[in-house]
Amino acid sequence: FRSKLSLPVAFCRRLKGKRLDKAVVRSSQGSWHIKVGKCRKGLLYFEQGWEDFVTHHDLDLGDFVVFEHKGDMVFDAIVFDSSSCEKEFPVSINFSEKSRKEIDNLSDEFESYSHTTEEGNFKGQSPLKDAQSYSPKGPYFITTITTSSGADDGSYLDIPAEFASSNNLVRASIVVLQNPSSKLWAVKLCSIDSKCGKRSALRGKGWHEFYVDNKLKEGDVCLFELDLTRKRSDVVVITVHIFPLVT
Repeated sequence: FRSKLSLPVAFCRRLKGKRLDKAVVRSSQGSWHIKVGKCRKGLLYFEQGWEDFVTHHDLDLGDFVVFEHKGDMVFDAIVFDSSSCEKEFPVSINFSEKSRKEIDNLSDEFESYSHTTEEGNFKGQSPLKDAQSYSPKGPYFITTITTSSGADDGSYLDIPAEFASSNNLVRASIVVLQNPSSKLWAVKLCSIDSKCGKRSALRGKGWHEFYVDNKLKEGDVCLFELDLTRKRSDVVVITVHIFPLVT
């Protein structure tokens, strides 16, 4: 199956008489252009290019792929593992050259924020009250960290719908988070279905790494502030002011 995949007989019969020599297979990981072969009995099979699809999706015996033919030999594919669960793949973040340069230069353009008790930025109240007393310069939202906020790569942090829509975050797929020390993390911004409709959330490896690297824990409060100086940029930057729970 690694080098060649035969297509179902019934499907091949439906396409009888049509000239077919190539196909496009699309998945959540990208698109693959695959050469279509034909045997003497008129059956079709994927050949050149199929092995790249197999390798990229780490297909093994017991896995299966559901193909939806969209017309003109264009297929949408969903990959499942042997437990019948959809396979999860590492998030691949690809920035444009312009965006990449902007991210590389961000550290030089931002002032370092610090919210340590030594500098007197905390008033010694609760983390939530400290966050509420802070005066951000841009749009912001405040959230309290829970045990499920970043425990693993599958964890996520909800972004208030009003904040996401009013700041046009619904069109973004990646945001850059900056902590008080101006260190940067590229984080996937995804849309999650819920009973109340779709909502935006920070999710995946990038968010988990931010959570771990900043030693966030249950009870900490974070103020997420949108950086307005980057408003015309291709990169959405959010500075995260962290107010830790002191135990």
